[in-house]
Amino acid sequence: MTGTVELEQTVEKLSNMMGEVKFSPKNRDILNNLGNELVISQSKPVLEFVDIIIERFMYPRLPSKSLMGLLLLQECAIIDEESNDNDDLDNLIKYETFDLGHPRILELILIRQKLEELNSTEKKTWKSDEYMTKLLTKVQQVYVLLVHLLQVLSDHIEVPAHSAFYKGIVLDSIADFQRAFESFKILDFICQSLIRSVAESGKSDNSIFYVEDTLLRHIESFIQGNIKWYEDIMLQSTALKEFYLTEKKMLPQSIPSHETDLLHQKGFEIFLEKRKLRLRISTRRVF
Repeated sequence: MTGTVELEQTVEKLSNMMGEVKFSPKNRDILNNLGNELVISQSKPVLEFVDIIIERFMYPRLPSKSLMGLLLLQECAIIDEESNDNDDLDNLIKYETFDLGHPRILELILIRQKLEELNSTEKKTWKSDEYMTKLLTKVQQVYVLLVHLLQVLSDHIEVPAHSAFYKGIVLDSIADFQRAFESFKILDFICQSLIRSVAESGKSDNSIFYVEDTLLRHIESFIQGNIKWYEDIMLQSTALKEFYLTEKKMLPQSIPSHETDLLHQKGFEIFLEKRKLRLRISTRRVF
């Protein structure tokens, strides 16, 4: 299910090369910038994917501080009033086992912190000759944590008491887990290819290291694939539905796929950031 990803071996190879092969400063900086761009491209959809799972665990039935949740509660109350039956509303608001939190949240928060670190790698004070090694080491850590998370969630399905809860999360997120693992696999392939190219043709500042056309196409496809993945995640998200309710005063049955431009607008990004703060998704830390 997770595919074959050899990021650890890639990091080891890169460390050895740094000691044996002299990359020119100019070519090393170009490699670092490329690596940073690739990793940030990947971390954006992965972060949204992880945040959605965090929300599922923090608010397993009804995100009480979420506008969507309040509207759903109100809708239930209206239906209930017509039927003169309060059972549905009572079931909706009664205490559930996971309302106070869940141990998996700590693992998810740790993954989130690692992703935030990757998103700020350009601010790191790493030395140029160790930048890619440290960057890929952090990528490897995220990959291992995601693999472990899926394994643990899958194991929890076997626990009869809460099987439905875990099964729902796994079924809803399995496609994104698969896309994540495939993304790590492609990133590993691209990084290995770039490192070989720099080792072969990047020893002098007089010329930029050579990258084959096929590799350039892989890089472009990887970046575009991550953009598409981010859009697919957000088009199905509760956050986008809330945005429509608050900003457009409407709630369509489904969000049209051509609305993807909205997802990259500053207004939606600000709304998304504020929403995560309100739900305390982005403020929790593991020390």
